[in-house]
Amino acid sequence: MQKAPTTNTVRAAPERARHPSVAARLVGIVALVLLLLRAAHAPWVAEAAGTVVTTLDGEGLATDGLCSLPEAIQNANQNTRSAPDCAAGSGDVTDVITFAVDGIIVIPSNWTLFDPAGVIIDGTGRAITITGTRPEAIVTPLFVQASAELHHLTIANSTGRGVVNQGTLLLNRVTITGNSLGGVGNAANLLVLNSTIAGNSAETGAGLYNGATATAVVANTTISGNTATLEGGGVQNGGGLTLANTTIAGNSAPIGGGIGGPAMVKNSVLANSGAAGPDCSGSVIFIGPSLVSTLAGCSPTGDAPLVASPLLGPLAPNGGSTPTHALVPGSPARDAGLAATCSAAPVNGLDQRGVARPQGANCDLGAFEASAGVVGGRNLTIGTGSIELSWDGGALQTGYTLLKYNTSTAVATLIAISGGATSYSDTAAANGVVYCYALAATGPAGLLGLPDLECALTGQQTGAVIAGNFRLALNQTSNATLTWTTTPGGADAYLLVVIPLDGTPNTTVTLGSGVVSRVQAVSPAGTCSQLTAFKGASFGLTNVLCGVPGVSTLADPTAAAGAPETVLLQTARAALIRDWFLTAPLTRPGFE
Repeated sequence: MQKAPTTNTVRAAPERARHPSVAARLVGIVALVLLLLRAAHAPWVAEAAGTVVTTLDGEGLATDGLCSLPEAIQNANQNTRSAPDCAAGSGDVTDVITFAVDGIIVIPSNWTLFDPAGVIIDGTGRAITITGTRPEAIVTPLFVQASAELHHLTIANSTGRGVVNQGTLLLNRVTITGNSLGGVGNAANLLVLNSTIAGNSAETGAGLYNGATATAVVANTTISGNTATLEGGGVQNGGGLTLANTTIAGNSAPIGGGIGGPAMVKNSVLANSGAAGPDCSGSVIFIGPSLVSTLAGCSPTGDAPLVASPLLGPLAPNGGSTPTHALVPGSPARDAGLAATCSAAPVNGLDQRGVARPQGANCDLGAFEASAGVVGGRNLTIGTGSIELSWDGGALQTGYTLLKYNTSTAVATLIAISGGATSYSDTAAANGVVYCYALAATGPAGLLGLPDLECALTGQQTGAVIAGNFRLALNQTSNATLTWTTTPGGADAYLLVVIPLDGTPNTTVTLGSGVVSRVQAVSPAGTCSQLTAFKGASFGLTNVLCGVPGVSTLADPTAAAGAPETVLLQTARAALIRDWFLTAPLTRPGFE
């Protein structure tokens, strides 16, 4: 069995090493160009020999009739069938390793990929996590010394780095998280696409360490929440580094919280923390627009970046195979990108999730492309026997889907509406029943963004909408705290309608005029809450607010101070409403 040394050779590279020679840099650039061409011209399987891993055993070489990942790597490296449970490696053809199992593979020693013809490890369609760990040992599960590609994998919680590259490596739709000595170490040629590097720790380069003779291109990728004790929370660079439509956010280090060292930055977002150089330290060349939260500690050249808060949502599963930071409404990163960068390789007109760019007037900065959702659900006109909905139309939709939810019967129905419509009259609404509506715009590729929600009660006349911030602040428990401010002139009473999304019955709670907050249980599937303020014979409606346990709310930054509807729960709506619209048929309990 061939193994790499137990020491992390990339991490030992000097922080201020001399710059590589022009010849070495050109060799690296050529290798990355070949990787880009390979990534852009799938399928590669037609030129490859295949091995299927059938066990989660990471120990290695037992002859038990099951093919393990270490056995598959050994056969690929040696171009033999020395491990008889796996297919033989092929000498001059790229070996492709896929999986017939789901789960965690614990590798207790460092495995090296050194097949000159290349190795592809592809977890597409599976949930595969690779972790390197052994008591009192530093384990980096994968070392690359030749050519390798990793697709649709998670590399997590290793006692060393997640992966170290000393050859030519492509990471595509890979999540690298929770590794103790950093996420990725690169000493040669690296291309990172559509991936997330998050929650790793190290002395330097907690997310990515790019060595002095190394070349790295990172595109459509999120680097988030990594922590370095010295420099380069997100990235530490001593060689050649290019970032395109990448989001580096929430990383921290005493110096260079986001990027430590030089970099070339295109269409990207930097929003990090650190005592010196929160977003970057050293010389950073900005080509075209980018956004940074501060330039303190940086020596920027090239085009001037936008200095502002990017207004990012939390790292969350916003679609696609890797988590991202969504751009909340009002983010200055929206529609601020350079079209030429978005359309060219390696971005290729897509975001990290595979959503087409642009969705609006122009493409967005960073790894996430905000969809052109519906601006509406705010202008309810309510009369006896009907509810009138209106909204502002967009330019990209080909149609709308309206979800109508009867809170009395817990039945949801879907209604198709033409793309040119800006209103809908629900004449079938029964008097005295609270209905909730979610309107989603759809395009040729499917759902365009997250829909607005609004609840209404027929047979009543509306009064003034509740003023101030009616916000749902989710705790990291099963409960949520609702707070609001009173209506102008006060309210006689409030009615809170609680709508669990797990199929259990709705409840209503009457609250006194002086009440301005309530702790409300949230079901594991999520709960929607609607507050109605009564003043005499009239009442005012607020947005319905939905949440799931353990998810923080996001205030809508576009709303003016004191505006009646200031909270849109982007993450909660992503988790709940998208399920409604993308599940066919609807399978949530209580729906038909």
